[in-house]
Amino acid sequence: MIRVLFSFLLCFSYAVILAYPVKIGDKSKDFNYATVDGKIGNLHSLKGKIVLIDFWASWCGPCRVSNELLIDVYNQYNKFGFEVLSISLDTKKESWKKAIIDDNIPWKTHGNDPKGWDSPIAVMYGVEQLPTSFLINEEGIIISIDPEVENLPKILKKHFQSNTKCYPEKAVNTLILSNEVKYEIIDKDGSVVLKASGRQINIKDLKVGNYSVRVNNKLLGFTKVNIEASPNFYPKRAEDKLTFSQEVHFTIYNNIGNIVKNGKGHSADVSDLQVGVYHLNMNGWVESFLKK
Repeated sequence: MIRVLFSFLLCFSYAVILAYPVKIGDKSKDFNYATVDGKIGNLHSLKGKIVLIDFWASWCGPCRVSNELLIDVYNQYNKFGFEVLSISLDTKKESWKKAIIDDNIPWKTHGNDPKGWDSPIAVMYGVEQLPTSFLINEEGIIISIDPEVENLPKILKKHFQSNTKCYPEKAVNTLILSNEVKYEIIDKDGSVVLKASGRQINIKDLKVGNYSVRVNNKLLGFTKVNIEASPNFYPKRAEDKLTFSQEVHFTIYNNIGNIVKNGKGHSADVSDLQVGVYHLNMNGWVESFLKK
């Protein structure tokens, strides 16, 4: 009991408002970190995702409580592009690794510096108490400092909805939205021809031509195209390769709308993609597949 109380007091031994060397609106400072398996990770390699840089330690009671709450947020928003990068100030690697296992932490991006409070990363970000966190957007800009975990779902929902992507730009059957929102389809004359909510839009019945998707008062343009024969592909659950029924121009999007691969041919190598759901555009014909 005394140990736990000491951990809480140690984590919150600073009652004043800290003056961090970085502030909201700044470009995040890049850094390398040692991973659990002894490799080198890099913050800016996560560009394209919204990332919570979370400074913690196994001996910090509030950090362990925060981990438990953060797991729910991660499981809810990771599919939309939210990632957690946990930087531990543990001086003993064994304690750090054990805490990751004991807390059942699902994210894979973990770093540790056995220098503890003297860690160059902690000094770079002005970390003087634990837990301390910095939320950065897809472009690496700091958008929040020390957000309360309880408020993260609200922050993330607002962020993702205000930055909704619509893809592909040319489609035959389906449009994909990067998150679930209310939308309207507007034709070239300004008339609303379809309205609903969701992440996938069925456009098979639209006439060929230019349209806009209105989401959160923003207009995202696309072109409805047509092809005589719809291509097919297999398998729908792929490990290393997709095979097409005919030669196609293809584009593969991840679940947040970023292009991860494109080309032309009868097949596509997907062995280097991470496990998850992807959307495949074949000559404008859009289907989804699971990378195993």
